[in-house]
Amino acid sequence: MVRHSSRPDLSVRDRNWKLLSEFDGSQPELYDLASDPGEVKNLSMQQPDVIARLTKSLLAWNLSMPQDNGPQLTAPDPDAGRNKKQPPEQNP
Repeated sequence: MVRHSSRPDLSVRDRNWKLLSEFDGSQPELYDLASDPGEVKNLSMQQPDVIARLTKSLLAWNLSMPQDNGPQLTAPDPDAGRNKKQPPEQNP
């Protein structure tokens, strides 16, 4: 079972490496999937060069994507299911 401290926003894989991080590259988690397929041992402190390389690549990719509207896409519509009032008709 994978247990991360929080749900990271971004992730990338490169060969055996898997990097997870927040949108700004903070709170990196790095796993060697060949030796740790369960993602138990976070190697981010032991592999700063890998973190730097993968973070740079991940953030560049994320910036190239259309902006994510996140919660706006999943927030319930407060007017859903209500009868919306129509504006009064105006006489010419």
